[in-house]
Amino acid sequence: MKKSYTSFIALLALVVGTVGMARAEDPALRALGVQEMSYRGATHAITLAPEHFSEATLAASQTNTFTLSGPATWQFAGAEVITPFDSTSLTNTLTLGLTFLAGSDTLVNGIEAAKDTWRPYRFIAPAAITVATTGPSTNELTSTVSSPSCGTVTNGGSVVFTLISAPASTLTLNKLDSGSAAFYLRIWR
Repeated sequence: MKKSYTSFIALLALVVGTVGMARAEDPALRALGVQEMSYRGATHAITLAPEHFSEATLAASQTNTFTLSGPATWQFAGAEVITPFDSTSLTNTLTLGLTFLAGSDTLVNGIEAAKDTWRPYRFIAPAAITVATTGPSTNELTSTVSSPSCGTVTNGGSVVFTLISAPASTLTLNKLDSGSAAFYLRIWR
């Protein structure tokens, strides 16, 4: 009994160690807990961490995507640089701009997320919904509602969320070893 228990623990440690070494391809959507939902005003988050970066070319941008399949309705609830990104192998200042898109609509444009900058962003709120009303001199008016921060995905359809990371000229993204940013969404299915 003792030998099989020891073998099981050794096998479990090997599996956990092997899985822990794998680099993630793209950030995944995760459901938030009740307390975090209340605090963030969102139901889900896409979190970007150093293990999501694989770009090995100096100053080259990297694009990570996440696809939300329908039917669903989504709304952007904000973005946060939880911990500014940094690289222990780089001693001079670094900058890292993050852009978040839903399809072709820009939700966050180039927020600074690096530790060495004087003030990385903490929380970015979504853009306000705008309404433009136009019309002739008669009583008929036309209203156009613009809301780049929400959308509906039909059954069988999808929307691609894109994260673009643009580093400084002295940074290779795969050298980042700390930091995280989250992009918050409300999703109804």
